[in-house]
Amino acid sequence: MKKIILFFLFVISIFSFATEKSAEQIMDELREKVTKREEAKLREEQEKIKREEEARKEKELLEAKQKEESEKEAMRLIKEKRRQITEEPLEEKYSRAEDKVAAYEKALEIAEARMSFIEVKDSEDPTLKAYKTNISKKYDDIKKERQKILAEREKIQRQLKDLDELEKKVKDW
Repeated sequence: MKKIILFFLFVISIFSFATEKSAEQIMDELREKVTKREEAKLREEQEKIKREEEARKEKELLEAKQKEESEKEAMRLIKEKRRQITEEPLEEKYSRAEDKVAAYEKALEIAEARMSFIEVKDSEDPTLKAYKTNISKKYDDIKKERQKILAEREKIQRQLKDLDELEKKVKDW
C-alpha cells in the first residue's frame, strides 16, 4: 500500500508541476491584460476626441448657417428699405402735413436721397447719369427759388407788421 500511496503522490506531484505555470507565463498574461486595458482606454479616448471634434464641426456649421441667414435677412431688409425710399410717393407722404414749408423741405431732401440711391444704382449708364444730374440741378434751382420766395415773404410780413404798428400809432394819436 505504501507503494500505491507513493505512486499516487508521485503522479499528483507530476500533475501539479505540469499544470503549474512559470513566472514568465504569468507575467506575459498580466502584460497582455494590461495592454488590452490600455488599448481599450486609448480607443475610448480617441472616440471621445472624435465625438468632440464632430460636435465642434457641427457647431461651426450651425454658426455659419446662422450667420448666412442673418446676412440674407439684413440684405432683404436693406432691399425693402431701399424700395420704400425709392418708390414711396412724396405727395402722399407730405401733402397732409400741418407745416407745408417743413413738409416741402423734407420732401426735397427725400427726393435728393432717392436721386442719390438711383444714381449709385445706375451710375454705369451715362445718359441716365446726365438725366439725373439735370433733374438734381432743377431741384437745386427750385430750392433756391423757394428760399428767395420765403425771404421775400418774411420781408413783406415785416413790412405789413410795421404798417400795422404805424396805423395803430396814427389811430391812437
